Order: sequence, then C-alpha cells, then structure tokens
Amino acid sequence: MALLENHHNNLNNFFQKYLCLFVHRHQNFQQAELFSVAKIFNHKIDILEPPLTDSPFLIINLPNNQSAIDIASRAILVKAFYEIIAIGTSYEDLIDKLDISKMHPPEEGSTWRCRAKAFGRKLSANEQLAILTKFSHLPLFRGKVSLKKPNHSYYILADIGCGRPIDAQPRRVYFLKQIVRGRRDLIDVYTLKKRRYLGLTSMDAELSLIIANQALIQSFSLVCDPFVGTGSIIVTSAHFGGYNIGSDIDPRVLRGKDDSHCVKSNFMQYNLQQKLVDLLVHDQAHIAWRCDPIFDAIICDPPYGVREGARKIGRKPSKPFKAVPTELQGDHIPASVTYEVSEILIDLLEFSASRLVLGGRLVFWFPTLRHKKTEFPKHPCLDLICESEQSLNSKYCRRLITLEKTRNYDISLQLPKQDNQLSNDNKLRDVLFPKPSSN
Repeated sequence: MALLENHHNNLNNFFQKYLCLFVHRHQNFQQAELFSVAKIFNHKIDILEPPLTDSPFLIINLPNNQSAIDIASRAILVKAFYEIIAIGTSYEDLIDKLDISKMHPPEEGSTWRCRAKAFGRKLSANEQLAILTKFSHLPLFRGKVSLKKPNHSYYILADIGCGRPIDAQPRRVYFLKQIVRGRRDLIDVYTLKKRRYLGLTSMDAELSLIIANQALIQSFSLVCDPFVGTGSIIVTSAHFGGYNIGSDIDPRVLRGKDDSHCVKSNFMQYNLQQKLVDLLVHDQAHIAWRCDPIFDAIICDPPYGVREGARKIGRKPSKPFKAVPTELQGDHIPASVTYEVSEILIDLLEFSASRLVLGGRLVFWFPTLRHKKTEFPKHPCLDLICESEQSLNSKYCRRLITLEKTRNYDISLQLPKQDNQLSNDNKLRDVLFPKPSSN
C-alpha cells in the first residue's frame, strides 16, 4: 500500500499547478465545458480544491503548459490559464511565499510586463502602482519591459469577491504567469448580429460553441441536428471540424427566403459549406433513418412550445382524410398535430440511443419551470455526463443535458411512449402566456 501511495505522489510531481480563470458568466456550464474539452485532447485535469463562492478561479493540476494551450484553443468560458507561482492571504504574505529559486525568469533579450488586477473591484492607477511597488525590490525579472506585446506576462491578482465593501481585504492574492488565453474571440466571429439567416429560436454563438465542445465535436465527426431550424447550432459544430446533417419538419425554414438567406447561406458566410452534408425535410416523430449507429454527436434545441409550438405529421381524428391531387403533391405540406413534450423527449432519446456510436454524445436543451425541477426520462444506453442550468426569467429555466452512449442498443431497451408527468409539468407556454379568463 505504501508503494502505491509513493507511486501516486511521484505521478503528481509530474503535474504543474495552474489557475484557470473563467469568464464571470454561465457559472453552471464552466466545469462541464472544461472537462469536455480536456477529454477531446485526452488530457487529465485534477481539481485541487473547490472554488470559493462566486469566484471565477479554479486551481487545477495539468501535465504541462501544452495541456493548457490545447484546452484554451477551444474553451469558450475559459478566459485564461496561468501558472501559479505563489498564493498568499495578503500582499505581504504573498511576498513572503515567493520562492525565487523556483521561478523561471525570462531569458536574456526577452520582454516582460507585470500587472496588478483584482476580481470584485476595479483598481485605480494609483492602487495598481502601490501594489507593484511592494514587489519592486525582488529580483524577479530580466530583460526589457514591454507593456504592449511582451514575451512573458505576470499578474498579481487579488480575489476580493462580489458584492463586498469597497475597502474589503482580498480573500486570496496570487502571483501568476500567463500561459494562454481562451477563445472568447469566436463569439464575435459567429455572433448572430452578423448572421445572414435567423429565426425566432436561433441559438446565440456563445452557447452554440459550448454545445459543440460538450458534444466532443472534432475533425471528421458526423453530427446530426434533428430540429435544425436556421442551423445556428451546427454552424459552430462545423467550425470545430464536424460534418453536419440537419433536418426539420418545415421545408420553408430550410429553404429560407432565397439562396442568400437560408441555412446553406449561413455556412457559406463562414466558408464552411463543405461541412454541411445535407438538409432533410424529416418528421422526428416518424424516424426514417435506418437503425445503425452512425453519428458521433447529436445536438439540438427541441421545440418545446415556449417560443414556437412543436408539431408532427398527423391529423385529428375528427377531420376526414382528403387525398392530395397529383399536381399539388410537389409543394404539399402535410397536416400536422401537436407534438407533446413527452413524445419529443422519448423519440429523441430513442433516436440517439440507436443512431449514436459508442462514446457518442447527445447534447440538448430541456426547459422546466423554476419552482419544480422535472426529471427527464432515462435511457439504459445513455449515461448522464452533466446538466447545466440557465435561468431565463422568474418563471422558467432551461437545462443543457449531456448524455453519452455507453451500451449497444437493443429493441428490448426501447422506452415506453407515455410519460404523463412530463406532459403535465411542462405546459410552459400555458404558464408563461396564460389565456385571459372568460369571466
């Protein structure tokens, strides 16, 4: 046993301590995306301690700087990775804990800069100068100072916290060396403000990129969005190298207004048209795909009836059947009926369990009322990896569910069609937009 413990300690010695600085938004999504991106590159992450309340800092172990660079090359919610040189409870304590012998100063001829920053409060220029002056006597650096484009950037970073008094002392102070910044720039590249073709439910760029990361999409992944709409989710999937197939029950949504305002035009806008395999007019309630595991990822925002009602092909029993004349069949749109929440979920889980490859992921949105958390049905072939909640207003929220296929599909594992709890608990549109009383 002692030998095993010593071996584990020796392995930890090969890891380095880093501070992962997240952007201060979508806190429930941060670690889920971080670990998903790490899995894409097959990098191991160890969380050394839980983050402080409302803190964007996460102290982790990584094998080396290249691991941080790989993860940051895709991560959307990671602002930057830093190598931790010292941690203190105050600036004076930080100076005492700085071990000069363990630092790797910039090589001769290189440039550097050092900045003082704080989370929870903006430091004035005089405050920054006073902090930097505290460290000026230490022989930390060599080379020339370059404030604009240095080869090495160092930070004295104080964690003051949110909502604390203006004169509050830091909870912690870090001395850090910046390794790499995240890919927040991609949000501006794919922003909906510049998108040619949009709809009521087009997903914003930041969340679309997060979905692609949590689905483990990479070069040559085959990706399906069975509720593709305007294609906002699969556009970012294409950015990471996925080949995409989208389907929707409404051919008018896929065609758009014209050739310059349609789903295909969104891909052409980013020169990603080669990543769009095809678009299909398809009713997810009547699956036409052959039952073979072909997709590496299935990503979607199903129409639960909050902004747009969900429909499936069918007709009410009270309406008689009418044959469509031959000359009108080409442009005919079949009659449709309401597609219940319970049916949407079960059909989506069945489709994913049977058409995903082993290790493939299903990532989808599931809205629920805030006062009551509804459990979605489970499938024996799909394991829950994570769920992240986004609050939308005082009445309801939505959860991003990530499932991974861990078992081969068999028809005996098929889910039952009805789940009344889901149908009753998710009448979201009725709650958000109640009908006026007849009294």
